[in-house]
Amino acid sequence: MLMSTGLSAQSIDLKMLENGNHRLALEDIYSYPQTQLKSSNPNEEIYYLDSISREEYDINSSSWKVTGKDILTYDSTKKLNLILSHSWNQNDSIWEEARKEEYNFNSNGIVTHFAFYNWDMDNSQWIGSVKQNISLNTNGKRDSTASYFWDEQNNDWLIRYKYIYKYDDSNFLKQVINNQWDPIGENWFFTYMNLYTHDSAGNIIEDRAHNWNDSSETWEEYGKFQNNYDSQGKRIFRSFSSLADSQYNTWWKQITTYDENGVITGSYHYNRNTTTDSFEIGRLTEYENDSLGNRLEEVYSNNFNHTNEITFVNKIHTTYELSIPSTSLAMHPFSTGLTGIMDNREFNNIPLAISVSIWNEDFEEWEPSINKNLFYSQFETTTSVKQNKAKLSTLYPNPVTDNLSFSFAEGIQDVTFDLYDVQGRLVLSREIEGSNTVNLESVKTGIYFYRLTADGKTQTGKVIKN
Repeated sequence: MLMSTGLSAQSIDLKMLENGNHRLALEDIYSYPQTQLKSSNPNEEIYYLDSISREEYDINSSSWKVTGKDILTYDSTKKLNLILSHSWNQNDSIWEEARKEEYNFNSNGIVTHFAFYNWDMDNSQWIGSVKQNISLNTNGKRDSTASYFWDEQNNDWLIRYKYIYKYDDSNFLKQVINNQWDPIGENWFFTYMNLYTHDSAGNIIEDRAHNWNDSSETWEEYGKFQNNYDSQGKRIFRSFSSLADSQYNTWWKQITTYDENGVITGSYHYNRNTTTDSFEIGRLTEYENDSLGNRLEEVYSNNFNHTNEITFVNKIHTTYELSIPSTSLAMHPFSTGLTGIMDNREFNNIPLAISVSIWNEDFEEWEPSINKNLFYSQFETTTSVKQNKAKLSTLYPNPVTDNLSFSFAEGIQDVTFDLYDVQGRLVLSREIEGSNTVNLESVKTGIYFYRLTADGKTQTGKVIKN
């Protein structure tokens, strides 16, 4: 299914994605990626995120409705090159193309090109949305970025913006100038500029923002962002101040907290109340992490209407495969889509499932909203091929209706089978002794994750219950 040229892959079974009987998905995964994460261990198995399924909760029917799927493909150098998104047509029970994202990376895994398209059903063609071409300097830093928009009249890309980057002697970013293309006069003109100041570690401590004044042909500062960091280089404070009449007025500030291991625990955004000339909490995010540093839950809250009564907005719960480290991922799953899921997030194990809940203020309870499952393929190195031949068991049939059977490797005994739902909750646990089957008739239809444990070894995977 997702075979890349010259690579051997153990891809997931996507029959469930073809007929619509699946659970979950995601929107803008990998949007605006910056770097590629490679396994730090040459003998470690490499995993690729190859598909995401999505479902939304229908309050009226109290049931989940399939809404979409994303299929990711990679080139022969193990880099992402395409994400093809589909939406599920409930009326006709068919998949329809919705969106595609194209990517190019250099040999160091830095993105040099991306283009997003939306599918025009009326004309059966792709319509461009946004495109960027990125050039790098000899140090691997951005030298310039050209941003394009889609000209529907000519059915082609037209350039709109150009960003020029400059660095200091320490190779720290010191300036970004934005230029806009004038298609009438056919020339470039300045729009805005940012000037950066760093500490000795390279952290940005000040960002002064300027607009271009056409009349005086000079840059005019209109405000500045300021940052403070702790001893580990993590940002703990950020603020924005506008400049008027040679005076800076701070309009908002953000405080971020971390635990003793440097894992984020909270983010608190304060807005300036011009009536009282004081700062009041505007929005906050609180995080719950596991002992490995994975973000399990994040709860978003707002202070609506300046009442100082904090109200829940939504929360995100993420389930991980704890036996697989994030260093085994060929690429980091980025997203700038719904609720910023996985957006530049740090995690130490690979994420399997994401659920989003919305706060119902009338009933004062959380309501399910969106569920997503992330599926992976394993591209094998020579070492990992040998390791896989010694895996604990093959499971069949999968999808399964009643009895799930196991074909164990020779010498395997004292096996424990654990089955988890997409929320990470244990659904079933069995000690497999004598019989090589587990009855799943009582388990509801859906997607589950399993863990086999035997002789100090662990095998994990996915089971689809019909």
